[in-house]
Amino acid sequence: MMEPLDIILLSSVYVMLAWFRRRQLMRRFRLRKLRSSSLRRLLSMRTSHLPRQRCCWKKRRYRMLYDVGVDFSQNLYPLLQIIYRVQSYWYDVVPHYSEYDWIENFRMKKETFYEITELVRNEMSPDSASVRPPIPLEMRVAIAIYKLGSCAEYRSVANLFGVGISTVQKFVKMFCTTICLKLPDFIHPPSDEEAKEIARRIEVKYGFPQVFGCIDGSHIEVTAPVNGKRDYQNRKGGESIVLQAVVDDNYCFWDINVTMPGSCHDAFIFTNSRLYESMNVLPRAPVQINNVEVPLLILGDPAYPLLPWLQKPYTGRNLAPAEESFNAYLSSVRIVVENAFGKLKERWRMIGKKLDARIDLAPQIIATCCVLHNICERSHTPISGWSSANYISSQMMPNLVQAHDLPSPSPQPPIASEVRRALTEHIATNLPLRRSLRPHV
Repeated sequence: MMEPLDIILLSSVYVMLAWFRRRQLMRRFRLRKLRSSSLRRLLSMRTSHLPRQRCCWKKRRYRMLYDVGVDFSQNLYPLLQIIYRVQSYWYDVVPHYSEYDWIENFRMKKETFYEITELVRNEMSPDSASVRPPIPLEMRVAIAIYKLGSCAEYRSVANLFGVGISTVQKFVKMFCTTICLKLPDFIHPPSDEEAKEIARRIEVKYGFPQVFGCIDGSHIEVTAPVNGKRDYQNRKGGESIVLQAVVDDNYCFWDINVTMPGSCHDAFIFTNSRLYESMNVLPRAPVQINNVEVPLLILGDPAYPLLPWLQKPYTGRNLAPAEESFNAYLSSVRIVVENAFGKLKERWRMIGKKLDARIDLAPQIIATCCVLHNICERSHTPISGWSSANYISSQMMPNLVQAHDLPSPSPQPPIASEVRRALTEHIATNLPLRRSLRPHV
């Protein structure tokens, strides 16, 4: 039988062993916890530089509410807040558009829209080897044309068609690039026969002989880059790119230049344009007027140089009645180019306001709008709400030319002055004298 002292000692040994065992277990638990937290920190440090994964591959398209048996007598506004991307506009609304709706929303007739779709089919058709069902070609073209013809933001167009903002940007760039590749088919100088026909129509309508085009420049407002910001500031303080264009009597462009920033003078843009470089290949078809050989002419404002094939008004005060009459008839013909710019900006409103695109893409967008303008004008597509009376002509409210804006004096070819003098005498002899309301300095 054990003594009480032995029992006490044995009990003390068991308690100490239990205490050491518990201490060892707690130590192992702390080490395991420390290791796991260190590993987590190490993994987070290794993956912090990786790009964020997408939360979804594509936002889902919801089913129409009437397809799932929703009671339309109830208030559906809370339910509409949880809708994802809606593509019912293109699939359910546009197929029921009338011709007026097509012109109002897509700025052209339905037949013209599908002609343009066929024009860009090879370049904009979706890839057949696609993981997901691709956006059809017609919808891609509709997204681009709707953006060009409206003042809506990329976000608004994306929500309307049920696509992403980057998708709208992608299709607009793709469409403009494709159209610019086909630009020579729609914007090119007329042939000799076409130029003669244009000159005949202008002479019948306005009385001015031998004119097959009018030239002018229009500022398209853009967001200038940080580097070279002052180059894009025009004389009115805005930031712009200059669209120089030559227009026929049907308001169609047959030459454009969109390479110069807004600070450049019209004469500088003209002398550095393709039109000036290729002047020797332009139609001539000269006729004898008052014993002077007068070629086919382009009419410009006082900012342009006087050339045998480019005529401009007389400048200065105390002009002779025949010279004032010449200025008046010339200004009446040049209304076509101002109305053409008005139609262009009214129809394609993306360039009628400040262009919300990168500066390197702006020339392509402007050129694309010019091509679409020609297509719509040749198909006789009206512009909803547009009237030439809404735009003040050059005779009533001209662009005031300040003295410091005029190009430096340069010697004019003698034949150019002879051509203008012959035209002045011809108009004064065969047409009623008119007085120009446009001040020329």
